Amino acid sequence: MKLRPLLGEDLPPMAEIEAHCSPSPWGKSMLEEALGLGGTWSLGAEEGGLLAGFCLLYRVLDEWQLMTLCVLPEHRRQGIARQLLEEAKQAAQKEGAQKLSLEVRKGNTAALGLYIQAGFVQVGLRKAYYQDGEDALLMDCPLGEGRDLTGEGKMCS
Repeated sequence: MKLRPLLGEDLPPMAEIEAHCSPSPWGKSMLEEALGLGGTWSLGAEEGGLLAGFCLLYRVLDEWQLMTLCVLPEHRRQGIARQLLEEAKQAAQKEGAQKLSLEVRKGNTAALGLYIQAGFVQVGLRKAYYQDGEDALLMDCPLGEGRDLTGEGKMCS
């Protein structure tokens, strides 16, 4: 697997991957807008010359927000999402980020397991946040020195 920054030509496969990953996927225009924002950091995972997964993050000052992390179903359970997330955390730390935040569907147990294992902790809840009425969990991962959201001395691993 090869990791690389995303390009404009990646928009069609990104939209296809999103459609496989979310009940309310981002469309091509929304992904294009996100890629064009100043402060967006992107990374794609290529397998055999084809995009198998990607992540988009948005940075504001010393906080980064994971906007989306998607892997095609046939490429899941191979560590791609974990590697994308790890690279994102390392990039955020290099840029001086103090925390990485995200929101995730309460019922997305696979994603929750990944995020918890990576050191994220729930910091909030948005009731009926998604179009279908499902709740969103708000999660943070402390990155900077001395930050501990768990109260147990844990940093985002």
